[in-house]
Formats: sequence, C-alpha cells, structure tokens
Amino acid sequence: MALTSALNMTLNGMMTTELRTNLTSQNIANADKEGYTRKSLNAQYITTNVGSVPVSGVVVGARDSFLVAALTKDLTTYSYDLTVTNSLDYYNTQLGSTEGSYTLSSYIDDMYSTLKFLATSPETAANKSEVVNVASNLANSLRDLSSDIQKQRMAAEQQINSSINNVNSILDRIQSLNQKLATTGTDDAGYADYQDQRDLELQSLAKEMDVQYFYTSDNMLQIYTNSGQSLLLSQPHYISYTPTNVIHSTTVYPAGFGPITLDGVDITSQLSGGNIGANLYLRDDYYVGEQEKLDELASTLQTQVNTLLNTGASIPGRSLMEGSLQGLTAGTAFTGTGTIRVATT
Repeated sequence: MALTSALNMTLNGMMTTELRTNLTSQNIANADKEGYTRKSLNAQYITTNVGSVPVSGVVVGARDSFLVAALTKDLTTYSYDLTVTNSLDYYNTQLGSTEGSYTLSSYIDDMYSTLKFLATSPETAANKSEVVNVASNLANSLRDLSSDIQKQRMAAEQQINSSINNVNSILDRIQSLNQKLATTGTDDAGYADYQDQRDLELQSLAKEMDVQYFYTSDNMLQIYTNSGQSLLLSQPHYISYTPTNVIHSTTVYPAGFGPITLDGVDITSQLSGGNIGANLYLRDDYYVGEQEKLDELASTLQTQVNTLLNTGASIPGRSLMEGSLQGLTAGTAFTGTGTIRVATT
C-alpha cells in the first residue's frame, strides 16, 4: 500500500511538472497575442513523511479584475472621442480653409466685388455674366456643403447600424465563452484562456457602447446597459434597429429615425458612450447644428441680396438726390408723357 501511494505521488509530481512546462511554453508562444495573460499553476500539496508532494493545481492567468474594469471604462471614452475626432477631421477637409480660392468665404467676397464692378458699368455684358457666374458658384458651394453635412449624418447612421450588429455578435460570443467556462475545470489550461477571451470580448463591447457588468458566484459574466437593462443574463438580449436609407436636412430624431430598442424599449437617448453614442451625437446634434448655421447664412445672404435688388441700390451706395416741386395742391392733376416699368423681385 505504501509503495502504491508513493508511486501515485510521484506520478502526480511528474504531471504537475509537465503542466508547468507546458504553461511556460504557452506563455512564450502567446506573449504577443492580444488579450493573452501569463498563465501559472497554483499547485496544491499534501505533506507526507517524505515531504510535501503536489497532487493537483489550478491554472490561473495574470489578470487583474480592477485593471480590466478600468480599461473597459476607458475604452468606452476613448472610442467615443476617436469616432467624433475622425468625423470632424474629415468634415474640416470638406469645409476647407478661409484662405482658399474655392471656398464659401471666397465666393462671398467675389460676389461683393463683381456687384461693385457691375454698379460702375451696368451696361457691360461681361460684368453681368460674371455676376451670374459668381452667384452660381456661391449657390453651388452652399448646396455642396449642405450635401456633405448630410453625407456625414448618413455615415454616422450606417455606423450606428454596424455597431449594433457587432454588439449582438459580441453578446453571442460572450455567451458561448460563459458556457465553456461552466463546463471546463479550473485545472484545465483552457479555463484561463477562456477568461482572457471573454475579457477581450468585453472590451470590444465597451468600444461600441457603455455597459455595466457583474460576475456571478460561478464566474458567469452578466452584462447590462448603463441604465440597467439586461444585455446578457442566461441568454443574450439583442438590440434592434432599422436604419434609414435617405437623410435630408429636415430628417431629425425621433420623427425621421427609428428607435434603437432593447426588449421593446426605446434606449436611443440612453446610449451616450462608445461608437454608438458618438455617432448618435454626430447624427442628431453636431451636424444638425452645422446645417442650421448654414441655413442661417444662406437666409441672411438671400435677404441682403434681395434687399439690394428691391431698392435698386448699387455697391457702394449711391449719392442721395433730393428735389421738390413748388405750387402743388391736393387738387393738382398729374400729367406726364412716356412709359414707366415697375418690377418686384
């Protein structure tokens, strides 16, 4: 009996050494793998008359739950800021600088100059044609910029739909990893790997939206929205959304866009972080404000030009001419010859 026990202890010791060797090899091979943490063996020993002998062990990863929580939160903020920055950088290139020859500000300056030349020699056909050309360029510039704004809103709309589909896929993968962890022993080297993979999926989810999460007593990961609605308990709760295919300047939330729902509840206004929150901000807030500024500029420009046309004023303003007729009474009849033409614009 003593010999059998000694052989069993020796075998356990050899198996433990083999597992440690395998873990060392695995750590070296996966050192550059995203999300991988160094694995080690927490061996359990029994004491005999010949010393302490390993009989079993638990494979653990070098993961820090507090570090994972901080990283998850930071990724949500980082993704939000990066998405907004990239969109505004592109919009800035479309808007152009104030010093270019083909910008909105240059067209407005050209409009002033051409009207000024036309006022000095209104009979010159070339001056008339130049006013029409510059006015056309200005109108096209306003239309193009408005179109660019709506394209940016459409890009945000498409990204929202893509992110929601990605969220649902991530929930499926986390659920699968939960099930693998439930059926894998803690002495299996794959157990810690599954935890690493689950942490990586959680971080991917945090890039898309802000979430809360908890671990149950049996190490199952449960996920909720930032407002407390369930995303993953025993089964995933999928987010639903139907994107729109056409966006105009008058398309605004909630009338112009469908709701983002979870279990039939509209959660659109609750999504404020990650890629989804950033694209909602761009679509419903920032670019709507940019369109309103452009509309205000166009309206003011239209009013000023129409005012000049209606009053027949030149640029620069004409000198004031005044005169009077003497001896007129209320009964004086009007007499005159020639023609008169009156037009309203």
